Amino acid sequence: MKRENLGSLAVCIVVLLLLFAGAAGAATRSSGKNFAAYKWTDFQNGDTLQLDTDGSGIITIPARITSLTIDGQKIKRTDTCIKTEDPHPGVVLTVQNLEITAPHNNPGIDFRDTTGLNKLLLSGTNAVTAGDGIDAGIYVPEGISLTIDNAPGADGSITA
Repeated sequence: MKRENLGSLAVCIVVLLLLFAGAAGAATRSSGKNFAAYKWTDFQNGDTLQLDTDGSGIITIPARITSLTIDGQKIKRTDTCIKTEDPHPGVVLTVQNLEITAPHNNPGIDFRDTTGLNKLLLSGTNAVTAGDGIDAGIYVPEGISLTIDNAPGADGSITA
């Protein structure tokens, strides 16, 4: 083979490797309108759940998912809250432009069913409001650990 053909072949191989590496990364998945009915079957750790523009409901993170991003798309939602399956080993939850108000007697984000360390990472402007009858926008019971910080490479804030 000629030397110039080998160079072209090497460039093609590098491009293919980069394409396959990108395809194996985290995915963004749409929640559908009924958040409570979301099927987590294809969801992997590190994926992003993008909330449907007209959706609402209780989002229950399965125990096998320990790292995810929930993208609220800067849309104000009512009757929406996030909780974990019971028991859950702990979760790294990134919220991105999320603005939710929980249903009656529910916190906006509920860590009560976790048994390990939890992280809440912030990207963009976020607001989490409890439903009527409860005070906590984010509920972390005694004995459960929660660290709140900015997501890597992002500036974030939260009102709860």
